[in-house]
Amino acid sequence: MTGGDFDLGTLSGNNLSFSNSNSLPEIKGKTLDITCSGATLVAFSVTDNRSSSVIRPGENPRNYYGLGVDSQGNKIGSYRPAHDGAIPAAADGSTAVFKHSTDDGVSWSTQSGIAISPSAFANNIYAISPPPDNTHSPITTASLPLSLAAKIQPLGTLDTSADITIDGYATFELVYL
Repeated sequence: MTGGDFDLGTLSGNNLSFSNSNSLPEIKGKTLDITCSGATLVAFSVTDNRSSSVIRPGENPRNYYGLGVDSQGNKIGSYRPAHDGAIPAAADGSTAVFKHSTDDGVSWSTQSGIAISPSAFANNIYAISPPPDNTHSPITTASLPLSLAAKIQPLGTLDTSADITIDGYATFELVYL
C-alpha cells in the first residue's frame, strides 16, 4: 500500500465529546497497489489484527475494525476502510471495477465506494479487474484508492489519565484464484 498506514494524528481530549462517540475526519489519499510479474487471477482479503477491540456500530457492523484498547482495557473505537469511490480503480492502465465475493470468487458483485470488510465475515475477498462487473480477469497491475473513517468512543468511557494510543492494525493478503 502506498504510504503504508493511515495516521489519525494526535487528538486533543478538548476536541472530543465526553458523552457521545466521536467521528473523526475521513482520511483519503492512500492507494493499494498490486503488481504481478505476469497476468494473474488475484484477489485480496483483509484480517483485523485488533478484532477483539472492535466496536460495531448499528449501521453495517461487519465493516468495522478495532482501534485497540486503552490502559484499562477499554475499547477505543473502530475504523472502516473503503474504496474511495470518487476515484476509479485501475487495472493494467485502464479504469477498472472494484468488486467483492463471498463465495471464494465464484460470483462477484460491485458498487462504488464499497467498504472493505474483514475476511472473518462471509469469507469476503476483493478484486480489481476490467469490466464486466460480474466476472474477474487476470491482471498484471492494479490500484485501488482508499479512504478510512474512524470513530472514537465517548471520552467518558475511556481511561484519560494517560495518553491513549490508537492502534488499529489490519493485514491485506493476496489470494491467488
